[in-house]
Amino acid sequence: MKKNFYLMALAAAITATPTMGQDVVEDNLDVVVEQTTATFDDIEIGESGYYNGSDLEGSFKSGAYQFEVNYNSKYGSWSGFAVSEKTETNFVDYTESQYNSCVGSGYNNSSNYVVAYPNTYGIEPGQSEKITASDGSAFDAKGFFITNSAWNVDSYLNGDGQTGTAGDGQSFTGTDPFRTGDWFKITAYGVHEDNSVATVDFYLADYRSENEEDHYYVSNWQWFDLTSLGTVKEVSFWTSSSRNNSWGMTTPGYFCMDNFNDGDFTPTAISSMKNSTKEAVVVARYTLDGRKIAAPQHGINIVKMSDGSTRKVMVK
Repeated sequence: MKKNFYLMALAAAITATPTMGQDVVEDNLDVVVEQTTATFDDIEIGESGYYNGSDLEGSFKSGAYQFEVNYNSKYGSWSGFAVSEKTETNFVDYTESQYNSCVGSGYNNSSNYVVAYPNTYGIEPGQSEKITASDGSAFDAKGFFITNSAWNVDSYLNGDGQTGTAGDGQSFTGTDPFRTGDWFKITAYGVHEDNSVATVDFYLADYRSENEEDHYYVSNWQWFDLTSLGTVKEVSFWTSSSRNNSWGMTTPGYFCMDNFNDGDFTPTAISSMKNSTKEAVVVARYTLDGRKIAAPQHGINIVKMSDGSTRKVMVK
């Protein structure tokens, strides 16, 4: 009896007319989903160390959000958003190394993170794989942590194995690293309820400055602020680079993501992080006998970095 009385009282309290000072929610107002962070640690990953949509589900959910992934069973290829727990930070070959980040873990040493590879072939920007709220509601875009894939870093430093035209307007070979004028960036597209679109860019590698000391690529987790997109019904991404040939972009079109729409992170606390933390980059390269070389050479290279340090690097 007491239980029934309690339930009746609770129902009455919920349906009661609001008193002065209470918020009234009208049925015709847009609903904004609760900001539940997608950490990707809730995704089950098998022995391979990654999930790339091979189950043909077409998407996966983490937190309050849905992430599209397209898998082609004929070619074993994918695009969109994959989840990785791989700790390797080097690039050896396409098959496995495409799931490696340059950090070796998720943000704050978490195990899982996303490797994103937006489809840019034969479509317009803003039409690649989407992130939506899992219940279909609009949501306030906040941001996420972003870093480079291992493959991207390898291409910045050692060339991407292709030929084409670089950011300085000159041609490059397959072993030419990034140089003055080169860049690689991610563009986020936010689509609003009225189908209007807002965009914001993030440079994962920026060698545009004439001053080599300003050249950098991101090698840790940094915050990509999406608040300028506003309230959106979906977010997608587009990758672009200064290096292209007749087939399109030659730079690997990957980036890594963690903690999408992190409601607990305050970007203002480290708002200058991206601009104040320039990553050390290669400024000169030598053989073991001290001979300066213009490009990576098989064997051990002595590499001078922009922060004054030197490193021994094995080039395979």
